[in-house]
Amino acid sequence: MKWILQFLNKAVNDAKAMGKILKEKGEFDNVLVMTDDAGLESPLYPRKSNILNQLDEALKDAKPEDLFLFYFSGHGVTADENADGNDPKDNGYLVSYDTYRSKIRDTGIKIDSIVSTIKAKKLEKTLLVLDACRNKITNEKSGTVKGLQSKDFEKAKIAATFYSTENEKVSYEDPESDFGVFTRFLLWGIEGNADGNDDNVVTLNELKDYVETGVREWSEEKISEKKLEIIQNPAMRIYGDFKGNLAISLGKKADKSKYVETIVPRNLSPVWRSTLLPGWGQHYNGSDFKGNMLFASLFVSEGFLASSYNSYKEAERNFQDTSNSVLFYPANPSLSVLGYLNSRSLYSEYQARANTFSIASGVLLFIYAFNLADSFGGAIEPLLSPHKKQLTQSLPPRKVPV
Repeated sequence: MKWILQFLNKAVNDAKAMGKILKEKGEFDNVLVMTDDAGLESPLYPRKSNILNQLDEALKDAKPEDLFLFYFSGHGVTADENADGNDPKDNGYLVSYDTYRSKIRDTGIKIDSIVSTIKAKKLEKTLLVLDACRNKITNEKSGTVKGLQSKDFEKAKIAATFYSTENEKVSYEDPESDFGVFTRFLLWGIEGNADGNDDNVVTLNELKDYVETGVREWSEEKISEKKLEIIQNPAMRIYGDFKGNLAISLGKKADKSKYVETIVPRNLSPVWRSTLLPGWGQHYNGSDFKGNMLFASLFVSEGFLASSYNSYKEAERNFQDTSNSVLFYPANPSLSVLGYLNSRSLYSEYQARANTFSIASGVLLFIYAFNLADSFGGAIEPLLSPHKKQLTQSLPPRKVPV
């Protein structure tokens, strides 16, 4: 059986909204967001090396008492002992931009290695939140900053990973919002809806219960509507002893979300680039072949347009000159007849070249319009890189079938 790695339409929205809410509600001092609209040369572009480098950089100045949260939205896989070089069973990997199915151990980001990197800093409060599939690959109250640092929470010690779904299961995108289902409930919970005891502080336990219940009930409802076949159950893995309770955010319950209901705008850099120079936006999105083809096509069509315009104007001048000649000798019948016949011939040629010019103009406008539309589509849904299309076995989409 072969699976196709499909683009996750809402993963960028997930990451950007999480970054925003952690700043505003979690009151984190430093929040770093890496998405695939950052530009291929940016250190924030989510290649494996960039992700690991930024992880090291974020941990460089971390103190033992700091809370460190790592969030990922995208594809994830679990390697079998028979897959990819006899990797130990159930090793989880995150799929980055440059991950290859045939070299998952080398090019994927091993979850345990992230945990080990964080543990090496001896941080007392760490949380990994992973909104990813885990398929197996086989052959008005307000809070304050002090609220998060109160004695009820300051002694909490935990290292945990919060998965959007159980092992070997799928994680869905929400057709009714701009986010993955898990992240939608996560955002709602962090915003304040997970605050079960109404103290305006959302703890890890409260968030866990809220998200698990919300996602499970959502998927059960979709199953009853025959829109899903497999239930999604979030799962948390605790490393070591769980001491105390960990405060995640300050917030209150609300009927309408500030974060979930707002579409996070995408980077429109590809659009203005393709507006100035067709194909540039496609190069910016990583589609070099398409960018080259669009630029070449537009260059050729511009040459064709210029040539057809010159021919059109020449035919127009010839026709007008002949018409003026006929009118200049009205008393000479034979000259008038010959002039008329010649004028009709030149008029037919003029019309033909005018039609050619119109076609050339239409072709040029079509290519330019396609270039803009494609670059705009890339700003909303970046194209998959060629290597991802070459994966022969990976994940089903995180998308609800209808």
